[in-house]
Amino acid sequence: MVDHISHFVIHHYFIFKLILFLEAWTHYQNYFTSSPLTPIISSMMYGQKPSPEGFDSRIIFSKEQCVKLRINEAFADVAVKDWCNEKLMAKNFVVTHGPISNYQDALQQIKDSLNVLSMKQKFLDEYCNKTIDYFKTKNAASSFKDTYNKELKEFKIQQLKSMSSRKGAFNDSNTTQETADFTPEDTLAAQKIADFADSSTDPFTDSFTDPSTDPSTDPSTDPSTVSSFRTEVFKAGYKYFKKQLSLFDVVNIDKIKNNTSSDSIGELLDNLSYSILQSETKNETDLTLK
Repeated sequence: MVDHISHFVIHHYFIFKLILFLEAWTHYQNYFTSSPLTPIISSMMYGQKPSPEGFDSRIIFSKEQCVKLRINEAFADVAVKDWCNEKLMAKNFVVTHGPISNYQDALQQIKDSLNVLSMKQKFLDEYCNKTIDYFKTKNAASSFKDTYNKELKEFKIQQLKSMSSRKGAFNDSNTTQETADFTPEDTLAAQKIADFADSSTDPFTDSFTDPSTDPSTDPSTDPSTVSSFRTEVFKAGYKYFKKQLSLFDVVNIDKIKNNTSSDSIGELLDNLSYSILQSETKNETDLTLK
């Protein structure tokens, strides 16, 4: 009988202790949940983004204001409420500065700017400090890193495409640019060549022979055709060599006219025209005779 009573008392004692423990645990949970420290602890644990309070969160600083405040220009045109958006800030940093930093330096510059803002603009102090704490969390830093590296890679790809496109456009514009650079002085020089080639003592008609054709059947051997063709060759040749070596540095027409016999002139000019054509063929360039 005594053993039965003892067993009953011990059993109820443990039940009582269990009830007390459960009540204490419930009270502790309620206290912790209602504690003012809960948002801070939660933010530290889970990386909860802060939200601006007590002012217009749509405030935007211009690039000029960023320079004046001495903060990073990645903040330009970004609403205050989005400063804590690590993905947006990472993207803006790449767009603003390009590939000049790694993600650690970029993130540090963002935090430094927030620190400057907290000191210079008192109404931003609490929000900026909370945003700095948020960027220090593992989740936010990792998200910033991933976005920054992705945007940086895309930026470099677009940069290479742009360079390639500009190079192609530059190559395509070479012929057009040479024509655009053909000054009145160049026109006068070309006209002198044309006048000399069309004179009554035309040296071209006496000495030019195309070795690949039969002179008796090839219409290009007609004196007037040959003269016109070579005149165009010299015009094009002058433009082609203009930026490297002026045609008059090679052949001074006035001196040749005054001091050289017609036969010698013809031979010299034949050699020059052949050299120009050979150069164009070797470089596989289409010589446009205009």
